[in-house]
Amino acid sequence: MIKDTISMLQNKRVGPLLAMVVLFIACKNNDIHQTQLLRTLVSPHGVSEMSLVFQPGLQIGHETVAKTFQPSYVVTSRGTLLAFCQGRIQNAEDNEPKVILMNTSHDYGKTWQGARVLSGPMNHFAISAYTSPLESGERVSFLTCVGLRVTKDYYDHDYERLHKETGIDLERVGHDKAAVLCRYFSDDDGVTWQMETLTHAKTPLFKSYDGYIPVFFNTIGQVHKIENGPYKGRYIIGGPVYAVPPDKEVTNDFRNHPSTGSAIIYSEDRGETWQMHGMITDYLGNEASAVSVREGKELFMIRRYMDDRQLDANAPRSRVIPARGERIAHTSEDGGASWSSPFLLDMSSVRCHGTLARVNDRLYFSIPEGIGVREKETWDADRVNGAIYYSDDDGETWDYKIIEESYFSYSTVGRLADGYMITFYSRGGHGDKGIGYKIFTDKWLESDL
Repeated sequence: MIKDTISMLQNKRVGPLLAMVVLFIACKNNDIHQTQLLRTLVSPHGVSEMSLVFQPGLQIGHETVAKTFQPSYVVTSRGTLLAFCQGRIQNAEDNEPKVILMNTSHDYGKTWQGARVLSGPMNHFAISAYTSPLESGERVSFLTCVGLRVTKDYYDHDYERLHKETGIDLERVGHDKAAVLCRYFSDDDGVTWQMETLTHAKTPLFKSYDGYIPVFFNTIGQVHKIENGPYKGRYIIGGPVYAVPPDKEVTNDFRNHPSTGSAIIYSEDRGETWQMHGMITDYLGNEASAVSVREGKELFMIRRYMDDRQLDANAPRSRVIPARGERIAHTSEDGGASWSSPFLLDMSSVRCHGTLARVNDRLYFSIPEGIGVREKETWDADRVNGAIYYSDDDGETWDYKIIEESYFSYSTVGRLADGYMITFYSRGGHGDKGIGYKIFTDKWLESDL
């Protein structure tokens, strides 16, 4: 609406004073329309019903999307809501090919245009979306890391076909590489997309940090922009890292190497290139999310405790072991180059990824609260009772409220519009029941209703 008004004013060549008046009225009307629309999306208490944005069954050539998993989203400056997820094909396991799916809403999730496929099949993992300003307009981007062994096998080592279907040129990336970090970007509000494989100086992978060489980084923690302090303007994202210890040899399959811990990667150029200063290599936690705290002077990271099989393979190098109802956290005072010893937070201990977000002075964290002390009947039985945790003291103390009593895993949470938040989450084992979302307000979060 605002864009159309600007185009009309340019075409009619009106004077600057009249243009300012017309734009002011247009902005006011747009704000009123937005407020009225958002109020229709939530109940009088301030929370919406669950809706689906992705679900299995999409046919892609001879393949069928069996599961939809690990959502991410972004709201553009035009108010367009773009949601992304993995479309898992074949047996839909971690070490199998997937496609990238996107859906678009121009009314804050009231209606959707329908799922689009943005990539050919490849062994990519979590997606993390973000926006950055251009000289004229805005760039929407997202990161994902692609495991190359499974991707090569899917295309029967036909590297020309692999390049054509995925955009990954192994001659450029390197046939010896275990994974590649990819950046997709759109300069037209998500209508068309380009992809770049990040190599050499543009990637944090395959460089030595205190003797450890990262060969895979899962971009799961969601991109956060630091708004204040010594690192103002820096983009960061937390996640698990697979790294080769100093006494081991690098191979071309990241699964040959342990999940050594967690790290952040960061960008000083609005998300065009990404770097790393160091890693937490304690074999204690893996999936992670991070935001800035203390007016940008520190980073705050929450981590998932390793699975038992990973702990059995590599004993954790820490005496701090979370009990039920506790979660691992760290802080950094040097932008992520080094981290504090682990400390424990009183929050869900479910072994599932949770996402941190910062909106103004409040921190949010989305995570399944689980089933408590009851014995699990299935491996993912704990991934229910989705909770939104919140903190008003930079993560020192937390309250929470259950937003979804049913399936809830590998979620994300953040701002939808002024006064409104949104959480997207996977439903069922690896998303076999689709990707759901709910809209809520702080008033609902803080209430007893």
